[in-house]
Amino acid sequence: AALRNGPVGTAMQATAMMLRFYKGGTLGEEAPSLNIGYPLNHGVVIVGWDDARNGGSWKWKNSWGTGWGEQGYGWTRFGTSEMGAYTWSCTAFSEGSQKSITVTYPNGGERLQGNSQIYIRWTTTGTINLVDLFLTTNSGSSWAAIATRQNNNGSYGWTVPNIDAISCKIRVKDSEDTGTTSYDDSDRTFEIYKSTGFKYAKDAMYLPSRLSLSVSPSPFFSSAKVSFNLPVSDKVVIEVYDIQGRLAKKMTSAYYNAGSHTIIWNANDLPTGAYIVKMLTNNTTITRNILHLK
Repeated sequence: AALRNGPVGTAMQATAMMLRFYKGGTLGEEAPSLNIGYPLNHGVVIVGWDDARNGGSWKWKNSWGTGWGEQGYGWTRFGTSEMGAYTWSCTAFSEGSQKSITVTYPNGGERLQGNSQIYIRWTTTGTINLVDLFLTTNSGSSWAAIATRQNNNGSYGWTVPNIDAISCKIRVKDSEDTGTTSYDDSDRTFEIYKSTGFKYAKDAMYLPSRLSLSVSPSPFFSSAKVSFNLPVSDKVVIEVYDIQGRLAKKMTSAYYNAGSHTIIWNANDLPTGAYIVKMLTNNTTITRNILHLK
């Protein structure tokens, strides 16, 4: 049943003579057969089976290169060498099932300004060398290529198109997969709004020209004001650490629109001492020191 999903790692009983002189055919009587006193001493990968071969045989891949056996493969009759009878671990895997792509940014809820520069980000598992990137502005009814056959390094610098669209998603796809499963889309839609060229947002506020973080007053007693400016919409994580580098408080981890934002930090539950406020975005880390008194 496991082999229907892909190759299976297993252990077997083997003698040095049996393996050293194997050139092909099916190992059978010459292989130790369910000898409880003989150890499981060799690891191989079962890749298939043939019920009609010598009453039923496993096909397995050795780790000694293509010059060994049948181009690196061997056959063992069912019930010999304890193959599959006792294993350290029997884990099904396949190249196809291990490959996956996950879009991480923009992934839904963001509000991006046209002509701004962002990084599309994703993670992958398995062997994916090249990726294609696409944009939809109508919740997936149609897709337009952003870039094709890009190195799979987890990010792509993108100039957001200068349009008004509220139903946008990003798709990242394995360039070399001709199927329809090796891709991922943003979990939810995000918005793109058209820039006027004056760094002026729809909400009638001027956008900051650079990323910044401030904490005031310092020293402070019961609460402090944590303010940050975003020139473009981005995911923001703000955390507070004590002087020993231990996490004392996680203030936020969310997507914010471009603009100025303020969070009130209530520190009544923290002892007197020096603290470090750290802000992380997709591309930048900023820290500020502050003193808390009681």
